Amino acid sequence: MKIKIIFFLLLYHLTCLSQENHLIVNSHIQSQIKNAYKVNDYNLSIQLYQNFFTDIHLIDEETNYYYISSLLKTFKTNKIKSEVEKYINLNNGKYSNKLYYEFGRFQFNKNNFKNAIKYLSKIKV
Repeated sequence: MKIKIIFFLLLYHLTCLSQENHLIVNSHIQSQIKNAYKVNDYNLSIQLYQNFFTDIHLIDEETNYYYISSLLKTFKTNKIKSEVEKYINLNNGKYSNKLYYEFGRFQFNKNNFKNAIKYLSKIKV
């Protein structure tokens, strides 16, 4: 019985350490994405995000903004355009105005003026 208790305590401790290490790695990757974006290395930002994160809805809003903005600035949204548009439409957070602007500008550059006006008019002043 004592061996089982020690085993479960050890297993619990290892699980906690694993989760803590995962959070440290995630925060490090998120800061690398942010730094790559700030120096206009959008391809690196996209590559880091796609290599380490699988679901856009599980990551913090700031990192998602850097990723989506990088996609829009490099015109690499062909494969996931519907997912990006869905995220922008459902997002009501701190970065929503910036995302509306970036997506509106992206639509304008693609000569899709109707959608550009739709997203640019959603910006709250």
